[in-house]
Amino acid sequence: MPNRGATRYGLLMPARAKQTPPRHQLGRDLRLIREQRHLTAAAVAATLGWSESKISRIETALAAISANDLTRLLDLYEVNEPRRAPLIELAAQARQRRRRFHTGGTLPDVYEKYTEFEAEAATISVYCNTVIPGLLQTPEYAKSIAAAAPAPEDEELLSERISVRMVRQAAVFTRQPPPALHIVIDEAVLSRMIGGPSAMRRQLLRVLEVSEAPRTTVQILPFTSGAHAALSGPFVILTFEPDTVPAQVYCDGLTGGVIHKNPDDVELYRRCFNSVANGALDPFESADMIGRAADRLVGPNHPTE
Repeated sequence: MPNRGATRYGLLMPARAKQTPPRHQLGRDLRLIREQRHLTAAAVAATLGWSESKISRIETALAAISANDLTRLLDLYEVNEPRRAPLIELAAQARQRRRRFHTGGTLPDVYEKYTEFEAEAATISVYCNTVIPGLLQTPEYAKSIAAAAPAPEDEELLSERISVRMVRQAAVFTRQPPPALHIVIDEAVLSRMIGGPSAMRRQLLRVLEVSEAPRTTVQILPFTSGAHAALSGPFVILTFEPDTVPAQVYCDGLTGGVIHKNPDDVELYRRCFNSVANGALDPFESADMIGRAADRLVGPNHPTE
């Protein structure tokens, strides 16, 4: 049953047409060619001096492939020029996507890897109980969060981090078709004043704006829900097309994030997310709550900054 208010907020959309990201398509094509050559991953790995897991990671898009390694693989498979060109182009497109998130080592490796996967995910499920999720943050809101870190960074590095966050947003919201995005935000986040009243109001209006985007659902988990399955903290679940690429969960932390890929762990987080989503307000009620929170930030008690 669709959530009440879904029509108003543009959430009842036709099924998403499949559009496989370049790295996933390349991996799938390489696996198909290997199988057509009647070669096992172990045999290919032994011939090229690679590990079998490297072949698996390339074919499931969990690892990028360098231009040199691709050439060696295509030579081994005896792929002729007409069929080789599209594969080389797919690899080039995948590398171009990766460069969009290159930060010169200023961000943790796990976070960089996460942004790459996020840009290719078919579905993104987010639960946040402390701040507005990064995909919805305005630059001023994001800057206020970064400035409050226990080890504040210099202005140049801070600016670069904010820029990366904006690139992440563009990578998700400008894709055609867009990924399915489902976000559950704890009610406490609406009351946590970050950046001052005006900045906070603009941030809440941004959340409302995004909630009306195609294939996007935003829900608020109210205080009245009491104890719930996600009290341990925020997380993001990413799933991909084709289904041979395993889903993963990203959990952020003070000293760096962690990516969980174990199927049992991912399933546990799925159940957790489904539980909080079922306990949250529907999109229509959630939008009303966000709007009321934004309205409280105008008037004599909150003069324009």
